[in-house]
Amino acid sequence: MDQNKAIIGNIDGKISDAKGCGKGNLRHSMSIQYIMAASHFSIQTKMIEENHKGDVFGSFFDEIIWNSTASIMMSTSSLEAYINECILDFFESAATSSDDRKFCEDMIASTSINTIDKYRNLSERKGKKIEKSRLACQNVALLMSLRNELIHFRSEWADDEKRHARISRKLFRKFQGSPFTNQGGNLFPMACFSYSCNRWAIKSTLSFISEFCESAGIPNKFNQFRHRIITD
Repeated sequence: MDQNKAIIGNIDGKISDAKGCGKGNLRHSMSIQYIMAASHFSIQTKMIEENHKGDVFGSFFDEIIWNSTASIMMSTSSLEAYINECILDFFESAATSSDDRKFCEDMIASTSINTIDKYRNLSERKGKKIEKSRLACQNVALLMSLRNELIHFRSEWADDEKRHARISRKLFRKFQGSPFTNQGGNLFPMACFSYSCNRWAIKSTLSFISEFCESAGIPNKFNQFRHRIITD
């Protein structure tokens, strides 16, 4: 980021001068808004769980589904927005070569490169590879799978669950299932709607982005907003 650019709140700001007159230009950083939204919805989930502690499954669980799902979606949306913002930062840097700018253009235009590979490609371009075997990488890959299963949800009968059982096995021990659902059944989908799951999703997002920034040698934009992202 050049000397005329700065992050202002959740906005990337740039001030240029034309014929002696100041001219403002702004670029929103939605990744920050999305992760704060994930935190907000997770808190709502936690509050509903606490208000109904000891209760049996009831209509209140509808709101848990809404808020918990929103938190998961916002966590993954933050992951996607963050890497796109980083690619654009790299493209606009005065130190970026023409070959690197072509690399950025291809990454931005591509519809076939998944989010995690974008992080890995940019990090490798800047000198250090992110290994898929890293726990942080494995967790966000699993988080993306959970998001995809929710978006492209396929209903299954309880006595013949296949897709639900597969994702449930992968999620096992990552977080605690909802206390209001059948503890002997699959985690996915109903038991995934919990504050514990939301906290895992947010922490996984923050951990992966932190490792990426350290690997790529770039500032972590989330650091100055950590006080607004609740993970406990």
